[in-house]
Amino acid sequence: MVTTSGESTANVRDRRSLRSLFTYEAPDGFEIRDVFLEPPHLMVVNSDPTDEQGDRPVVIDLESHAERDLSAVTPRIWSGGWSLRAGRVTYGARDSRDRYCLAETTLDSTEGAMVECVPPRHGFHQAGQSPYGIGYARFDDRRPASCGTARTQRKAEAVTDVPGPTACKVWDVLPLKGDGAVWGEVPKPRQIEVSEIKYRLPGGAVESLGYGTTGSLTWCGDSAWFLRQMEGRLMRWDPERGLEEALRLPDTDRVAVLSAPVCSGDFIAVFESRERKRAGTDEVVHTTRLHPTP
Repeated sequence: MVTTSGESTANVRDRRSLRSLFTYEAPDGFEIRDVFLEPPHLMVVNSDPTDEQGDRPVVIDLESHAERDLSAVTPRIWSGGWSLRAGRVTYGARDSRDRYCLAETTLDSTEGAMVECVPPRHGFHQAGQSPYGIGYARFDDRRPASCGTARTQRKAEAVTDVPGPTACKVWDVLPLKGDGAVWGEVPKPRQIEVSEIKYRLPGGAVESLGYGTTGSLTWCGDSAWFLRQMEGRLMRWDPERGLEEALRLPDTDRVAVLSAPVCSGDFIAVFESRERKRAGTDEVVHTTRLHPTP
């Protein structure tokens, strides 16, 4: 498993013994933005906190600990949009016309390819991947609230809109079989952290899975996972089994802050931060909770 220490160090530990296997430190002037564990590789995305230069992704071999820069140089890596699944990487980029784009590459490629580019002041909410392709929400610059459109790129196909989401409400998206998808909609722009998670199977009607935490929708194993932050619950859904609770924090830990779930091999990880009083002072305690995927 991988844990981060502050904003500059990632620690790889043995899941059973918690013994430290190796430690990665961000380059000078950078902070760790994202960490993706996909054995036999670990990908760490370093970001410039001043936003004067693009992200710097590093791929690490878990056996040799050898490090190399992710070598996708066309288009130029910029920032955001990071996801990794089955060796396929998405990332934010700048094209030759200096437009912001969502791009993709693989861990072993020397080039990247455009998924979609947007006009000035437009962008993408986080990209996600499932076995069926890439999902994301494209947003515009309208006021007082931008309009999000659910988009998918299925394997070897063009980018298309997802049928079913409420106009302008969508935030995060994962493609399913056919033209199906599961996504999150933000009903109240002033309460952006709360989404309603919905899905549509091919040829079917839109169904609701209830409340979820915005930005937490993740694919791992054969299921979609999302948080219900205020209840301290990790939910799991797939079309065969339906919706079930995978993990619930003890009542004493309900004030904990949970991160978005991270898929790591055969486990999904949730990182918890909570305050605890010790010797008359408040300290923040970080815990990693793992749940196996089938």
